[in-house]
Amino acid sequence: PTRSSQSHRLDRFISNPNVRLVFVWDILQIILMFWDFIRIPLSVFEFEDGDTFKAIYVATMVFWTIDVFRNFFVGHFSKGNMVMTFQQVAARYLKTWFGMDISLIVLDWMLLLDFAGDHQTYLKALRV
Repeated sequence: PTRSSQSHRLDRFISNPNVRLVFVWDILQIILMFWDFIRIPLSVFEFEDGDTFKAIYVATMVFWTIDVFRNFFVGHFSKGNMVMTFQQVAARYLKTWFGMDISLIVLDWMLLLDFAGDHQTYLKALRV
């Protein structure tokens, strides 16, 4: 298969940015961003997290991880026109938010899985 036919196959998975599911996902993003704005600065102070906070932390990380992949499959508007091709949607995401998103996701997973070891405090400060 040629590159264009592979791209064409992925085009059918692009979501219209105006559908209700995309809107609901965007609302969840806003809620979780507010949660992160509170939780992330507090994480530097090493307060004891309960099981509820840990569960929310993991659920939030899973959400943001899924969101990275989702961003490759949600159309957008450019100059008044809806863009619904995988190649254009992916190119735009890679040029804009992908670097920041993937950096934060990798950092969060490293902290959760304790890959940072003795350097966790520094990584938490970097996350803020």
